[in-house]
Amino acid sequence: FEESEIKAGRLTACMEDMLGIIEPELRSFVNQCDKVHAFSAVQVLMMLTEHVLRCQNADSSSFLNAALRKILLQAKRNFDKCISALIKDIEDYKLPKKNKIGILTCVTNFEE
Repeated sequence: FEESEIKAGRLTACMEDMLGIIEPELRSFVNQCDKVHAFSAVQVLMMLTEHVLRCQNADSSSFLNAALRKILLQAKRNFDKCISALIKDIEDYKLPKKNKIGILTCVTNFEE
């Protein structure tokens, strides 16, 4: 019994060595998506949430699922930053002194 635990520990260590780069690379990818376009945070958040919920009933102790849950938290933080920036844009918007009819800048940002 002890020998199988040692083999399992070696296998786990080997998998962590091989797959350990996945989490930092995924984190980098999520952050790059956020830099390219702020609203990509919404799409990344949706896709990761869907995958994590789908795998919730499966083996939740798998290395990939654990890494994706951590990346999901990063995606949530990026989404929160995006929403906070939109709220700040709306709160900071000042009406022009002249009575002009037009589109608010926050609406055009949202439209993009």
